[in-house]
Amino acid sequence: MKNFFKRYYALIIGAIMFVIFNILALTLTDLKAAKTFFWVGYSFTLVTFIAVTVALVFIRTNKHVNVNAVFPAYIVSGVYFALSLIINIIYMAMPTKDDAKASIIPNVILLLLYAAALIVALRALSHIADSNKEVTEKVTSLRQTAIEINSISNLCDNAEVKSALAKLKEEVEYSDPMGVEGSQESEENFKKSLAAIRVLVEDGEDAEMILKKIRVASNRLEERNALLRTLK
Repeated sequence: MKNFFKRYYALIIGAIMFVIFNILALTLTDLKAAKTFFWVGYSFTLVTFIAVTVALVFIRTNKHVNVNAVFPAYIVSGVYFALSLIINIIYMAMPTKDDAKASIIPNVILLLLYAAALIVALRALSHIADSNKEVTEKVTSLRQTAIEINSISNLCDNAEVKSALAKLKEEVEYSDPMGVEGSQESEENFKKSLAAIRVLVEDGEDAEMILKKIRVASNRLEERNALLRTLK
């Protein structure tokens, strides 16, 4: 029950307010004398309840909506709800006035602005969150590459090879972590060179052969970095 309320509290609160609003609106007004202003105000208030409740339930329950976008979406929904409620209560307070355009147009504009603001907030913040996630993943990948080089160095006893690997590790650490689509081939080639270096070290191959492969890896890393500088 507790989890249900936590998940659907926006729907529950919206339903309670919806019932209270209907009771007050329909009992405190002379419905026989009510004209356009009242019924437009009443109708758009119902639309507001439904739109905001559906939006909040969707945001709350949809796993694809980024958590960073939830609070701004709630703020946008709250502002729209408050403005719509104020405008339509004013219309309903003048139940005998009969002017369809004056009451419908502001409500339609407000609803469209709400929809646009909500979409922009969700997309913009989700994009920012995705970009931050991508940066984190690429930085993590770069650190893992540096750890891999350090791991290879620990398998080797040759001082010259260790020194060359330490230099390669430093080059990796100072490389731009944010690769782009055009740099993928260079990055894959570097990883293959690194894998080949590990095999040579594990097999106890000649130091000169290992140093040659390290130079190849270093050149491929430099090609990748040069390509990034060109493409960005």
